[in-house]
Amino acid sequence: MKCPECGYENGENKLKCNVCGAILKKDEESMGKELQTPEPEVITSLYTYVGFGRRLVAYIIDFALISFSFAILVVFGAESIPDMLAQLAMAFYFIGFWVLWNGQTIGKKIMKIKIITIDGKPLTAGKAMWRYFGYILSSMALFMGFLWIIWDKKHQGWHDKMAKTVVIKC
Repeated sequence: MKCPECGYENGENKLKCNVCGAILKKDEESMGKELQTPEPEVITSLYTYVGFGRRLVAYIIDFALISFSFAILVVFGAESIPDMLAQLAMAFYFIGFWVLWNGQTIGKKIMKIKIITIDGKPLTAGKAMWRYFGYILSSMALFMGFLWIIWDKKHQGWHDKMAKTVVIKC
């Protein structure tokens, strides 16, 4: 089956392109049937979900980069950074990278993981903001929203469930 994204000729029974990873749809029109889009559960089952440890390392890398940036500002003259400014900078960092860098921050890129929606699409700005709001709620509840990743079968935290996202290996 030819991939609609990159044009690679895959085997007949493939669900996902071997080159670009695009979801392949069978041409059922020739058999008199409508094209059917796989359910979100089917699409995300094509990927390997990422657990708590790998995601934590990615977050630590991101947090270290943000902290280092703030430390440089202090060294070069900023006496202190107001808490609200720090929170806004973190929000812009995460939301910006998730949307503009295909679901990855620098930490996620290093750890070779990324965020996608449960239907296999990249995050929109709205979903990214909703997911970041979920980060705040997850941390306010004694970090239970993050620890939920350990027990969930798809390794989704509360923020993932809110935004209907999963974190996968790439």
